[in-house]
Amino acid sequence: MPHAHGSPLEVRPVLVVQVTSPSTRRMALVEEPQDYLRAGIPEYWVVDAERGEVVVHRLR
Repeated sequence: MPHAHGSPLEVRPVLVVQVTSPSTRRMALVEEPQDYLRAGIPEYWVVDAERGEVVVHRLR
């Protein structure tokens, strides 16, 4: 399973938008929302161009 690599951010984003492919759809819809929730990122969008959908996750 692919994971992001690089330097940690010094600021916390307020919005993350990810465009999925069939191979990343499950990770983007099931696993990553919990990661972003734990990181305190208030909004995460998953754009699924193949299905023509946008799924929005928001912290409450």
